[in-house]
Amino acid sequence: MQRLQRLVQHLDGQAVSSFYASPLPTLQSCAAVQSLEKRDRRAAYIEVAKKYVADIHRLRTSGEVPSMTIYEMLMMIPPGSRGIGLGKYLDRAEADGSLAPLNLLPGPWHGAKDREEKIRLLQLDLIAQEEGQHLQLYSAYQLRYGDKGLGSNIAVPSVVMHSNVTKKVLEKEVPNFFDSANVTKVIARILVADAEDAERISRIHVRKEPNFGGLMDSIISTTDNDHWRQQRQHLIEAFMPLSSLAQILPVSLARAKECSQRLAKLAKTGPVDMSDFLLHEAQAQLQLALLGIPEEIMDQTNAGIRKTFMLNPDAKIGHLSDSMKKIMNAAQTDASVALPSDGCPVRGPLSRALQTGHFPSSTDYGNMLLILFAGHDTTGHTMTWLMFELARHPEIQKQVQEEVDGFFESLNGRDPTYQDLSGFDLLDRCITETLRMWPAVANGTFRQLQFGDELKGAGGKEVHLPKGTFVTISNWCRHRNPELWGADSEHFNPWRDFSQQELARVGCPMAAKTPQSQRFSPFAHNPRSCLGKNFAQMEMRLILSHILHRFDFSLASPYDAFKDVELKAAEMDRMKFRGVNLGGTMGPMDLERGGSVSPGERFLIAMKLHAPQSRSFDGDLTAGKDTLYENCDGDFVSDGGEVASQAKWSWLVSGTVMKVSGPLVVAENMSGTKMYEVVRVGKDRLVGEIIRLEGDTASIQVYEDTSGLTVGDPLVKTGLPLSLELGPGILDGIYDGIQRPLERIQQLAQSVFVPRGVDVPNLDRDKLWDYTPENNIKAGDLVTGGDVVGVVKENGLFKKHYIMVPPGIKGRVKTVLPAGKYKIETAVVEVEEAGKTMRVELFQKWPVRESRPVVEKLQGKEALLTCERVIDALFPVTLGGTAAVPGAFGCGKTVISQALSKYSNSDVVVYVGCGERGNEMAEVLTDFPELTTLIDGKEEPIMQRTTLVANTSNMPVAAREASIYTGVTTAEYFRDMGYNVAMMADSTSRWAEALREISGRLAEMPADAGYPAYLGARLASFYERSGRVQCLGNPPREGSITIVGAVSPPGGDFTDPVTSATLSIVQVFWGLDKKLAQRKHFPAINWNISFSKYIRVLEPYFEKYDTEYSMLQQKMKEILQKEDDLQEIVQLVGKDSLSEDQKCTLEVAKIIREDFLQQNGFTEYDFMCPLAKTIGMMKVIVGFHEAAQKMMAELTGEHKVGWNTINSAMKDMIKKITDMKFELPRQSEEHYKRTFVALHDEVLAAFRTLSEDK
Repeated sequence: MQRLQRLVQHLDGQAVSSFYASPLPTLQSCAAVQSLEKRDRRAAYIEVAKKYVADIHRLRTSGEVPSMTIYEMLMMIPPGSRGIGLGKYLDRAEADGSLAPLNLLPGPWHGAKDREEKIRLLQLDLIAQEEGQHLQLYSAYQLRYGDKGLGSNIAVPSVVMHSNVTKKVLEKEVPNFFDSANVTKVIARILVADAEDAERISRIHVRKEPNFGGLMDSIISTTDNDHWRQQRQHLIEAFMPLSSLAQILPVSLARAKECSQRLAKLAKTGPVDMSDFLLHEAQAQLQLALLGIPEEIMDQTNAGIRKTFMLNPDAKIGHLSDSMKKIMNAAQTDASVALPSDGCPVRGPLSRALQTGHFPSSTDYGNMLLILFAGHDTTGHTMTWLMFELARHPEIQKQVQEEVDGFFESLNGRDPTYQDLSGFDLLDRCITETLRMWPAVANGTFRQLQFGDELKGAGGKEVHLPKGTFVTISNWCRHRNPELWGADSEHFNPWRDFSQQELARVGCPMAAKTPQSQRFSPFAHNPRSCLGKNFAQMEMRLILSHILHRFDFSLASPYDAFKDVELKAAEMDRMKFRGVNLGGTMGPMDLERGGSVSPGERFLIAMKLHAPQSRSFDGDLTAGKDTLYENCDGDFVSDGGEVASQAKWSWLVSGTVMKVSGPLVVAENMSGTKMYEVVRVGKDRLVGEIIRLEGDTASIQVYEDTSGLTVGDPLVKTGLPLSLELGPGILDGIYDGIQRPLERIQQLAQSVFVPRGVDVPNLDRDKLWDYTPENNIKAGDLVTGGDVVGVVKENGLFKKHYIMVPPGIKGRVKTVLPAGKYKIETAVVEVEEAGKTMRVELFQKWPVRESRPVVEKLQGKEALLTCERVIDALFPVTLGGTAAVPGAFGCGKTVISQALSKYSNSDVVVYVGCGERGNEMAEVLTDFPELTTLIDGKEEPIMQRTTLVANTSNMPVAAREASIYTGVTTAEYFRDMGYNVAMMADSTSRWAEALREISGRLAEMPADAGYPAYLGARLASFYERSGRVQCLGNPPREGSITIVGAVSPPGGDFTDPVTSATLSIVQVFWGLDKKLAQRKHFPAINWNISFSKYIRVLEPYFEKYDTEYSMLQQKMKEILQKEDDLQEIVQLVGKDSLSEDQKCTLEVAKIIREDFLQQNGFTEYDFMCPLAKTIGMMKVIVGFHEAAQKMMAELTGEHKVGWNTINSAMKDMIKKITDMKFELPRQSEEHYKRTFVALHDEVLAAFRTLSEDK
């Protein structure tokens, strides 16, 4: 306001009303203005400024479209004129304290000793802005003053133009005239470059800095958060991928075809300015497809709009304003435009959204100006930079062209649909890498803190910034930071290890999500991210695919000098080729008209390429080719092993759907496939597995919901079985039945449901792991499958995750990486054999239905200690054994499985929830992280040794079948490291039901209860993967897998086919009794029907704890068996009919049942029971029974002693025996031995005393 008041005084005191009467300059172009003398040029600028402010005020009050835009005003600014009065702006800013944040973070301000040096910093900032070089300047500041390089948060002084027009005009409000002006200020700008801070600030502080006054209170510039949300909620319908963009794709496609013809004409005359060409096409796409503007208006306005936005000297003054009037009139009056919600064919959806928004006139005007500007230049610049990089890297260009050729061949002459655009992979990666290396919106986003917040300062110390601080979340420095992207951050590499959240996709599930991560945000972070990104992604693929299909591209002079030159983020040589950041977006510098050496001269945008039309489509690409298959890495491999481009071949090797029946899909044209081969079904690329082959048809069980699949949908063969990724990151994770990471999918999809066709790497590709080489492996050594080459510390509990040479790889070591932090795809060792180099990465892949090889299987010799007394004492299982837990609903199968997972002596636990209720898996996820164990004096969650495979009852039934194999394959991987693994499968009955459903849909002959005849064989193939083994490789080691399978027979009927088949396979049977469960006796294991065939094998193991263990176990079983026999007599004739020794047996059996076998898992004393405590309790109880029986047998006649006498005399001792369970479980083995030996001796002493008294 003060600036405008001084401007009024400079105009000889004219009244404010005279602004309306001031004529526009008669000059016709920006070049004409720049040719004037400095004084005349300033006068011309003042005239334009007068008119602009008056027009904007009229727009905000009466809705009249202005005759002048801010871009036309900016073209008139004389070079260096914004630097006039910097001293006054500086004084004012220091007086009001707004520069205080400059002292809180590193930056150039600390070195400014006096006022003159501060003004020089402001002048440098202004020059860098006017030359479009301020991002390079800020990067240089980071490298000089920060301690984290391009990841340093710094504070810089900046000269800005702020405006109050970014505030919403309220109803019945009369805006202040002077609020329509842009006011020059000096501010403290905080450059947020730390990746964690950048994401957090961007997501939380969504209020914009008021520095986009030229765009009024549009969706991108408004500082009113509620106004922004209202606009976004209304406008977003125009950008919905399937309901809107897919419907206008034919218009966009027609223009893409036309652009190819247009390029052919331009290329005939010599090098083509691809920047101008692609900006033209982006503007055309925007007007024709998104706005529905007639083509004649587009032709009239396209060039003038672009030149004005780019501040080109050839721009005509008033052209942009006139174009705005034409386009806004067409958009607001065309009755044929429609949104999806209108219920008629979609046309010009954004124009329709502007018609129905009922926003203030300034909002509509600002949004239209924004659309015409940011809607085309960001897209055009991104495509230009990509063409520049492809011209610099002809080998990459060739691969992209091959992919594009294959894409068009796959269409068989038809036009592509929106979903077809998901067929690109390398092109997607090239676009993503371009958005990283040359972000069109390199500034990132300008925000102001909505409340005081902390950022990382020097040395990582938290620094508090006050409310209202202006922050810039810059893309330029983060996207070029080698700490985030590696040493090649300044190089174009489309095969970079992008995460799925970062890759820009189109036409596939979740493609509408904003590509973003802490290190990457080309469209800003949600929620205030770019609204038009989906349309931009669609039009880029259409335009680029058409021109790459037809033309080759190479750098033309003078750009060819930069073919092999590294272009640095902090390049400060103003005359070297670089990105020019003008008007908020960054395009390539025009080397032919790039400005003079005089400071403040504007640099222009251009990119000259040769584009010879030398490419033609060959017709049938399949002629003479081998059959191709997609491997696990997404490459398509021929029968001869040759790798082909994925998009080129993916649709050529596809079958088609001919029948859909629930999870079963029958496909034709499937010759050449194999049993259990993984295929991708439909346009959503659902995961399926071939389970039957008949001639040219294949029956496929699909692991996802098949709703929407139709006859004729494509089906892609892969040539590989369903495989897992095995490596660091498996533990402490939860996966579905085919090893998709549910937690990361939830974060990505922001939904409690798994999107169909979701494609997320099973293991995190971005996390760095601490790797240390092992066994002194060096170049030249011979290695073979199973050899340990290194170790990764996975977490505090699982400290040694061994990195092994995958089975099947052998040869001589070629290279070895030193200790360090690496991602899982890093090849830490390379092995060479017969001239072929093989990579040993931190992870490996293995098919789930194939057992991992071992040297030999060994007999079990140690027990799986479960800390459940009934199991450890009576029915133990070996490490490497098999056990079944059948029982009716509510008997505690899941609780037993979870208890084994929590407290067993296994090194790793794999818990498979197969078809059980979701709340049971939720309980696991809730309880396990809270359970800890003491490691080196530190509490560590036991979840760190656990991996969960969740396939609950509401998930697709076919995935249950895979989940069991997923679990056991994971267990085999850890077994091969030499660990003891416990796998819990809850429950195999649900798994068998999945077999029954698929078998029924295949129309196979049913066996008992409808189950397939091969049920027993499938169960056996699963359980036989357990066992103790000698592992492959060096150093020599042993490992084991113990499988405990819960079975859910209907109504507790153990004659159920699944239970019967299981009992014929497993060696341990823990039968659950519904009557015990109803009496609240848990664990509800019926000791009369349960058995273990490992007792004799485990005798040497238990006798190390107590030499009498075998006797104690046998005696307890005898007591319990005698009790069962005596109960029949008691029920018939009563307890008084029993002999004294029988009464003793009944009472001791009661102690065993109620105080030994029964455990309360919710108490602090009985939630687990160590083996030493279990054996001690057995010794005392059996010792009491034997002593009582002996006394009753030896004392006869007048000294005869009955049970009542013993019971009366021994009440206190019996109380001590029943109280043994109250001994806390987490005590030393010596404590239990000492305690229970003393109690046993006390029992015997009490009987001696009683005998002597008699």
